[in-house]
Parts: sequence; structure tokens; C-alpha cells
Amino acid sequence: MKEQEAYAVLIRKDPGWLQKPIEELVKMSAVGSVYLEQHKKLLQKIKSGQIELAEEDRKRQLEQGQILADALLDAEVRIGELLPSREDIRRASTGGSRSAPTIDSLGRKNYGGGGKKVLPPGIDSRRSKAARKLAENPAIVEAIKKEARKNEDLPTKTAVLNRIKYEKEKERKDKVQHQTSDRINRLEEANYIVALERVINLLPPEPPRECSQAFIEKASKYAAVIIRRLRPFAENDTNIRKIIGA
Repeated sequence: MKEQEAYAVLIRKDPGWLQKPIEELVKMSAVGSVYLEQHKKLLQKIKSGQIELAEEDRKRQLEQGQILADALLDAEVRIGELLPSREDIRRASTGGSRSAPTIDSLGRKNYGGGGKKVLPPGIDSRRSKAARKLAENPAIVEAIKKEARKNEDLPTKTAVLNRIKYEKEKERKDKVQHQTSDRINRLEEANYIVALERVINLLPPEPPRECSQAFIEKASKYAAVIIRRLRPFAENDTNIRKIIGA
């Protein structure tokens, strides 16, 4: 595919263009990346005032850049979907008993044996990892596209990867925080039970047979405190509600 043709396909987003063979997608991506870099320089000159354009023309140039940047992200997502799995790569790198698959022009894996190269031409290990991350996070890809359009900017693969990294780290921290909070709750529960057991063991089953008025008044105050503190348990237990009169 010629450069001009590849560029035209990316800009027009012809129906079914993402179903092209992986080799063509890789070549189209390479061509598109060159055009996008050139377009970025043009947009920068427009933004800095080196090139003066009417507002309508400025927006048209920005939109063209956004269309191309969107298409490149879509192509990278599709490449990530067509690449062999991490397990296939691991088998190839460790020399497992099952040979790594070869990839045909449509991205289909062939386990017939004899495959010398797991990744298609133009895709190295670093890019394959990035492409898979994009393919595994289509929602984030779309979110970055929308944010770029809202901010009159171009969506980039770097922005997507940074967001994926941020969300993954946030998820990890939230999980750690949840686990820590859960451990603290279990510890507090254990301490509460120990305190209840201690009160039960120390508190006589019955009060003294003959009680002075002063004793009754003081003990009643303490009993009221205990009842108030046990009131939350009455919400789920009718027997406790009856006992404490809730």
C-alpha cells in the first residue's frame, strides 16, 4: 500500500479498514505516524501565531489532526487484538515443547510448528506490550479521545498508557486500603468481643440482695451506659430489643 493511499484510508476510515491484515495495519500506522508528526508541527505553528488562519480553517486543521490521531489509536488497538498472546510469547522465549505460532496476514495464529518469529514485522516486544494494553482498555482509549476533542488537543498513545498506568495504580492502592481497613475492622471486632467477655466475667450475675439507695442510683447510671452502648445490636435482634426495652 502506497503512503498516500494509507493516509487516505486513515483519514476516511473506510468501512472495514480495521479488518485489513496486520501487516497492512502496521504499515498504515507507520505512515500515519509520520503524517501526524508533520500535522502536529503545523498545528503548533498555528497555535503560536506563526501561521495565521481564519477560525474556521483552524478548526478544520485541528479536526483533521484529531481524525488521524483517532485512527492511529484504533489501528493500534486492532494490532493489539491480533497479536499472539503473552503465553505464546513466553513459550517462544523459553523454548517450550509447543512451538510458538506464526501469524498469517489476517492475524490468525498457526500452531503448525516451524515458526521462527512470533511477532509480525514492525512490532517489537515493547510495542506489542503497549498495543495489548490499548486493546485491553478500549474504554480508556475512547475517554482519551473525547478529552482531547474537548480540550482541542490530539489524543496520543502515551496519554492512553499513562491513564492505564494511573488507573491500575489507583486500583492497587484502593485494594490495599480496603484490605488495611478490613484488617483494622477485624481487629476492632476482636477487641470489642474481648471487652464484652471481660465485662461479663467481672460483672456478677445478680446485684447484692440488699442494696442501698445510693448504690442503686450509681449502678443505674452505669447500667444505662451499658444499655446505650448495646443499643446498636437491638436493630437486628428482637430479643435484645425486648431485654433493653428498645
